[in-house]
Amino acid sequence: MKKRFLFAAMFVIAVFCFGQSFSAGGYAFVDASSGLRVRDGASLNAKKIGVVYDRMKVKILEVGPKVTIDGISSNWIRILLPVESIKERRTVSGWVFGGYLTEKLKPFSTAEWTDQDLILYMGRFEWRGERYLCNFKQTRECSCGLPESGFGGSGSYKVSMINKTVDMKFEFGDDSGEWSDKREYHYKIISIEEDKIVFNNGKENITYIPAFYSYDMLFYDFKIYEKIPSLKYNDKWIYVLCYEFGQKKLREFAKQGELSETLKNNCKLMGIDVE
Repeated sequence: MKKRFLFAAMFVIAVFCFGQSFSAGGYAFVDASSGLRVRDGASLNAKKIGVVYDRMKVKILEVGPKVTIDGISSNWIRILLPVESIKERRTVSGWVFGGYLTEKLKPFSTAEWTDQDLILYMGRFEWRGERYLCNFKQTRECSCGLPESGFGGSGSYKVSMINKTVDMKFEFGDDSGEWSDKREYHYKIISIEEDKIVFNNGKENITYIPAFYSYDMLFYDFKIYEKIPSLKYNDKWIYVLCYEFGQKKLREFAKQGELSETLKNNCKLMGIDVE
């Protein structure tokens, strides 16, 4: 018993002192609420080429030198950039500091969220709520539309994590500009999950989910096309697949249909394992 306790204690000390062990070919999750900068080299002086967002799943291509940044000692890690890779049809990579990566995905929680955290969350995906597809930007601008008709509107929104509210103002109209219809929506936040947000509009609960769940079009495109048509108009659809919940849904779809070579190759480009 004493030996087991001693071994466990030594293991905990080793993890605390030496940090996490990343290896090429493995995966990690981003652990940075405001996102993690991606650079073209393993140095803070290297050029910034992108950002990966909190809780994204990334494939590790190479483990670089160990450094200390923000008082944290870890390695520079070269990761696959999934969206850029699928768009350019080649492996696109960049370097991130491993101190803001974790080997295991932490439980999703909004306990310490600020208004800005909610804005970042809402801005990562295109959302389906009621009949509309909605886009939210960090600039507090938003837009919505009916996918079956092209009818839609644009406006602004504001959030409050203290009051648990989201307020939206939209102006709907047509291309001619001959008419417009202004509407306001006042939502009370009932719950927020990683792949779902539930509002109450004063009469009933309304669930908003990432657009990938509403349409299996993205799965169909991944299965059939070498170049994904949906990427031409909205990268947010593809961002869903950068998260564990999106990849889980993709694997569920894949089990229901044929695992074509095109699907396998497209997923491989993004660093996703569907088998």
